[in-house]
Amino acid sequence: MGEGGTPSESAPTSGATLEILTPRSGTRVDAPFTVSYRVGCPAGGCADFAYLRVSVAGVDPIIAIDVPIDVKTGTVDIPADKRMTGLRDLTFTLAGPDLEPLEGSAASVTIHDLTIAGPRSP
Repeated sequence: MGEGGTPSESAPTSGATLEILTPRSGTRVDAPFTVSYRVGCPAGGCADFAYLRVSVAGVDPIIAIDVPIDVKTGTVDIPADKRMTGLRDLTFTLAGPDLEPLEGSAASVTIHDLTIAGPRSP
């Protein structure tokens, strides 16, 4: 993926493509926060998508949140979670109705160095 949440030029072009509009790499958000996204499909259509999976690496265990989506352009709310606070890389992946990630596409985007401010205790 390219910088700022857009697919890189070397990413596969078949199937669904995911773009994270906000937040951008290197920015700060206050939890809970809203993510704006756009899904692109080639002229022939793309695989069904039903979820946006948000994964946070660098925490143990890895946090993965599956948020239902049903439109190509929209927003999703990411809940506050004390394990997510701090400087994080978040990966957003389109998943099908069975929660399996979509394959053979640029359906995954990583937002780097996102500072998530929020509660550190329950």
